[in-house]
Amino acid sequence: MRLITIALTLTILLSAGFTARGQETSTVELQRGEKWWGLYVSASHAQPLDTPFQLTTMQADGGAYTTSVMLSSTGRYVYSDHPFTVSFDGETYTITSGHEKVEARKGGRNLREAYLVCCHNHFAADHATPPVEMFTLPHYETEFDPGCFSTQDEIVAYAERLLAEGFPAGVIVISDGWDQPNTLFDFSHSLYPDPGAMTARLHELGFKVMLSVTPYVSPYGRYYLDGVDQGRFVTGRSGRPLLVQVNGGTAVCHDFSNGPLAEAARGNLARLRSEYGVDGFRFECTGMLAAMGEDSPKAIEFLRSWMDLAPAEGLNEFLPSMGDRFAPYVTGIAMDGEGDRISSAVTALMSAGLTGYPYSTLVNLLPEDGLLPGSDALLAEYLLFESVMPVPRVRYAPWRIGDATLYAAVRDALNFRASIADYVSELVDESAKMAVPLLRNLEYVFPRLGFADCPDQFMLGSHYLFAPVKAGETRRMVRLPKGTWTDREGHRFRGPVVTEVDCSDGRIVCFILNTK
Repeated sequence: MRLITIALTLTILLSAGFTARGQETSTVELQRGEKWWGLYVSASHAQPLDTPFQLTTMQADGGAYTTSVMLSSTGRYVYSDHPFTVSFDGETYTITSGHEKVEARKGGRNLREAYLVCCHNHFAADHATPPVEMFTLPHYETEFDPGCFSTQDEIVAYAERLLAEGFPAGVIVISDGWDQPNTLFDFSHSLYPDPGAMTARLHELGFKVMLSVTPYVSPYGRYYLDGVDQGRFVTGRSGRPLLVQVNGGTAVCHDFSNGPLAEAARGNLARLRSEYGVDGFRFECTGMLAAMGEDSPKAIEFLRSWMDLAPAEGLNEFLPSMGDRFAPYVTGIAMDGEGDRISSAVTALMSAGLTGYPYSTLVNLLPEDGLLPGSDALLAEYLLFESVMPVPRVRYAPWRIGDATLYAAVRDALNFRASIADYVSELVDESAKMAVPLLRNLEYVFPRLGFADCPDQFMLGSHYLFAPVKAGETRRMVRLPKGTWTDREGHRFRGPVVTEVDCSDGRIVCFILNTK
């Protein structure tokens, strides 16, 4: 999943105008007890930045997109509009830039104040957010269940079963295979003979509908041959259409810098919304970027024209995006493929929030082979975790979990998430106005109280503390900061305190901070 960040890298390198000039070097010495975060939008390095490393920002580093922002627990920050090289030896950060002398600035007394000052000085939010339903409703993916190339009857039956099994209504995300081959976003007539009736039924049940759209076309047939003559496809150095490996096969890719083609595509997307009642789209083109390569300026042009297809209204998600901070759509980000995937996911999303990308979702939470976990415990672990992410995703049917206790826990978690929809809506509104992250580490919310090194707990906003439970665990320790906390059974705890939680019922571990 390293490709998720390629276009972000290319775009910012181009806009930054990175050229070889006289090099300016500065150093940042660690203050007593000081910790630093940032640099990585998606995680490839543990946060806070404790171990030695070297990188050049605004590039893909080990699968993670990097940016020129650093934030300190003592209120300092580092920011540049341009790439810089930074190395850390465990005690000192050395920063070299070909554009300017990059130095640490004082932004306040703690991590939160450093972030807010840096943000409002350099990349303030523009008060636009994605539609709130992107965060308040669970997103039921159909890639695994009912599967790609599902029929409209199977999609409706899936939604009906979700409700019958006691799950809340949400967004149905119809994966690849819904569209007619070798067309510009038109329903397959054999699989979807009456798509308007399908979306009407899903709306009646309380669901929104998103379609996954891609730019790919089979490299054969009359549509392909005509497209070659008319310049519809992205070409390689040979001048022939560039071949792309996607979904186990080979395809070519529509070139939406072709004006008439882009106009036709926009018209078809608008028709899907107006005629059939589709609520939004997931734009996915990672395979195309892989075929172009990380250093191809053509990838920038392609992604820009691809994103220009998106309707101004509705639910939109991009995998990947151009990388604009606080953009009013959801952006898919990658995370490191090694180690504990849940911990890496938490780090990735908290890193995204601290660097100005709060409206992010994870692309590659599942193992790199793309296969589903083989045990009930792991299946439940992933669904429970994603139920409390900013964008709650359900990647497979919950009834794949055969264990009755774990199945009930997943259902409970999704209904709990639905029950706090008003709070999440307020949180998104707060983010638009104040540029605050949605998912926050404890050091951000409770600064300088010893939570800098607490990566296995996180906050949704400032009220809900979650502690993910690994598959098979029946008990875990939770550190509660200062304040009065209530668990979901109504038991009260006065922090700071460390408490052991019984996890044998499989329910997600959550504590709510009392503010009254």
